[in-house]
Amino acid sequence: MIIKLVLALTNRFRMVLNKLKFIDSRVSTGANIKICGFCTLSVIKNNVRVGKCFFANSGLIISNNKYSPITIGDDVMLGYGVKVLGGNHDYSHTTCHMRHISLPSSEVRPIVIGDGVWIGTDSIILSGANIGEGAIIGAGSVVTSKIPPYCIAVGVPAVPVKMRFSSTDKLEEILKNTKSKLNSNDVMKEYESFFDK
Repeated sequence: MIIKLVLALTNRFRMVLNKLKFIDSRVSTGANIKICGFCTLSVIKNNVRVGKCFFANSGLIISNNKYSPITIGDDVMLGYGVKVLGGNHDYSHTTCHMRHISLPSSEVRPIVIGDGVWIGTDSIILSGANIGEGAIIGAGSVVTSKIPPYCIAVGVPAVPVKMRFSSTDKLEEILKNTKSKLNSNDVMKEYESFFDK
């Protein structure tokens, strides 16, 4: 009984510490964020925004540089060990090996995670990722580019494998219930255009 109480208090203390890490001057956050266990932040001041009702399991890592701003929407869930890693390397130098180049690439490649996204355990989100509203990213996936809204994407690199909702009625229902700015026609067009490439 005492051990369970000590463990519960320890976990609660870790969640408070993680919340304080997020609330400091480096990260802009919405209300009601919850980060379980340990997390690591290595971010540029005022270059990471996290929306309200954010949840992350243990092992979260967020890291970026000034060329990779990170925006995480409202109602986002991140599984255990998710890594959100911004930063680019300029590999075109001919004067020396890359190890000796201290400046990152100056190409701006933001990371955007839309509202209502769920990212599975041990997934990696890299510069240039743009995950649409309501998308689900399968465990162990690596996201490097655009993922349409309300789809399920898996793999390395992550690609959409199916829509979350098989009927337009269900899609319209979730869009209405979440007060989304999207409409079902736009979601379907974006999803179809992804596969027409």
